[in-house]
Amino acid sequence: MKKTLFEMKAGLQTLGQQMAKVDDELTDQAMNPKATAEDIKDLRKQKDDLQQRFDVMKSQFDKAESEQKQKLAVQKQPTNAKDLKVKNFADVVRTVVKQGNSLDLSNFKDALNAGTGSQDSGNAGTGDDFFPINVASELISEPFAQNPLRQDASYTQIVNLILPRIAIEFGDAFNSIKDGEAAKEVEAKGDQVKFGRWESKVKIGITDAVLLGSSANLVEYVNSALLNGASQYELARAFATSPIAGEEHMSLYDPSNNIKVIKGDDLYTGIKKALADLDDAYADKAKIYMTRSDYFALLETLANNSQTLYGRQPEEILGAPVRFTSKAVKPVVGDFSQYHGNYDPTSAKMEQYKNYERGINYFQVTLWYDAQIKLASAFRIVDLGK
Repeated sequence: MKKTLFEMKAGLQTLGQQMAKVDDELTDQAMNPKATAEDIKDLRKQKDDLQQRFDVMKSQFDKAESEQKQKLAVQKQPTNAKDLKVKNFADVVRTVVKQGNSLDLSNFKDALNAGTGSQDSGNAGTGDDFFPINVASELISEPFAQNPLRQDASYTQIVNLILPRIAIEFGDAFNSIKDGEAAKEVEAKGDQVKFGRWESKVKIGITDAVLLGSSANLVEYVNSALLNGASQYELARAFATSPIAGEEHMSLYDPSNNIKVIKGDDLYTGIKKALADLDDAYADKAKIYMTRSDYFALLETLANNSQTLYGRQPEEILGAPVRFTSKAVKPVVGDFSQYHGNYDPTSAKMEQYKNYERGINYFQVTLWYDAQIKLASAFRIVDLGK
């Protein structure tokens, strides 16, 4: 069994102590007139044996210690690289805000991975030192507290993205599928979903205190604000009751998307009917998006002054996981993986923006985004008609 550094060091200390003890005995015997030559010879042999064992173990210990130091150096390397990228990105923000420079990012993936670099870093504009905290995966994939869609919807970063509306098709043995809602939708809308580019400007207000503070705090502040801003754009478009002209296709509520509306006498029966109305494939992965106020009103009606329901999870009560958002003015039930957001990686832009009326400097980032409802048949809107 391979010895640990701790065990090897302990062994070296034990051998050292034994060597010191034999050395003392050898000195005593050498000064003792009664000691024989054979006694001294035996002690010398013990000392030589111990020294040889000590040398072998010391060599093994030094080798193991060197290997461990190399491993630690490799482990520390990304941290050092990350610190450098934090500094470089902080320099970019300060340059843009202080000097009013406008920096174009030639590639959005690079921008969100590690991005453009400061003017004096030797790689300005190449996308090598922007957003060092792996914002690419966080912005596109990771859940963000203020946007529950990040947990359920699909996200990509592909130029001129085109997706099949139905990813899997079956042979003649499954002819009955042709009669389903999804098949009829594909026949009506076409079998491909094409993504465009819609501008999103995220403005991050930066005070002098933040700008002149530490690079780590500045980068953390800007990253968090950018993530939140982009996330809120996605959520607002998905649940817009009055979409901006041209963005109607992104809204789950817009009539042009033909999402089926389910009526109910109350929210509970409406949501249950909506879940039951979904095809099995969608119902198995369904989530319920609704406001907290609607859920609490529903709970109060069901509880009828009883406290039993208040301690139970929403999924136990409604039959599917619930995502709360104030944007869902009418509950939407469905398989949200059929809602797909795509960031165009061909361009993004950083610039300084000044609100003279308020006297605030902004670090502004322009992103390009589109979202498509791949299959409207995967969703139901609950409307009490009030």
